[in-house]
Amino acid sequence: MVLVMQAKMWRLYVTFRLFSLFSLFGLFSLVTCEEVCHKNSNEGEQCDGSNKIHQSAVKMVKIAEDVLMPEIGYGTWKVVGDEPIYKVLEAALDSGYRLIDTAVVYSNHRSIAKALKTLLPERKLVRKDIFITTKIPTVTSVRNPEEEPNLRDCKNGVKKILSELEVEYIDLLLIHSPPSSEEERKEAWQCLEHFYETGEAKAIGVSNYQVPHLEEISQFSKHKPHVNQILYNPLVATSQSALVEYCNKHKIHITAYTSLGNSTPNRLLNSAPIYAIGQKYKKSTAHILLRWATQQGFSVIPKSLSPDHIKQNIKLEFKLKKSDMNKISNLF
Repeated sequence: MVLVMQAKMWRLYVTFRLFSLFSLFGLFSLVTCEEVCHKNSNEGEQCDGSNKIHQSAVKMVKIAEDVLMPEIGYGTWKVVGDEPIYKVLEAALDSGYRLIDTAVVYSNHRSIAKALKTLLPERKLVRKDIFITTKIPTVTSVRNPEEEPNLRDCKNGVKKILSELEVEYIDLLLIHSPPSSEEERKEAWQCLEHFYETGEAKAIGVSNYQVPHLEEISQFSKHKPHVNQILYNPLVATSQSALVEYCNKHKIHITAYTSLGNSTPNRLLNSAPIYAIGQKYKKSTAHILLRWATQQGFSVIPKSLSPDHIKQNIKLEFKLKKSDMNKISNLF
């Protein structure tokens, strides 16, 4: 009888200890899950276990109130056609990119929309997981002003862009280049302000604007540009220094394009000094050029058609020494 009672007591004890252990493990798992989601989430994603593996580890940059933009995105310039767009976006999403940079003059809005219809659900991603930047051009930049969105009829143009991309809002809407006259530039900016206020553009900005253009906007605008997307790499670092200083002073975020150069032969990717710096960090020349830009606080939008290069370009988890930063800045 005593042995039976002891056996029952032992089973109760073991059951209690196991329950306590599992409860503790469960609590620990919940806390860990919440921490991971908090650190990696964008727009407060829920920690339901289904999204964690699809979240991107790319650093987010605050560009406007309640608007976070990935520090590195995939640029789609000169990528045209349904199949090429599908292939590069497939590689980009699988590599962790969440920012897609496009423009009316790239002629790929519809192809991007078509690709995302398939790619997002397959990866258990939704619209809010993706950050889309696009740009509306001046009337002289398009071949068919009556059909293609442009600044001559800005409001209808933006509506067309929304339709082409099959989205209800654009994360970042930019003026692609400054219109020729002061009145046109004012009308263009006020048009973007309208869509910012309606929520159809979560953030607004400009591209290829210089200091006088930005000063001009400051004289009449209700909202300053959140972003200025500009040509920026070591070849033009000196000539763009005044613009960079102005944007930093007025808290206008800079997105650098053509970070890897585009000349033939490519003076940046073929640079022996930059290659030597890369060897010190065991990184490619492309890595060094992209990190040089992001380490200055800029975002970047490199483009490649190679899935391997797309995958490699996003791996910027290292820091350049100040001496190397200065050396690159003063190379040309």
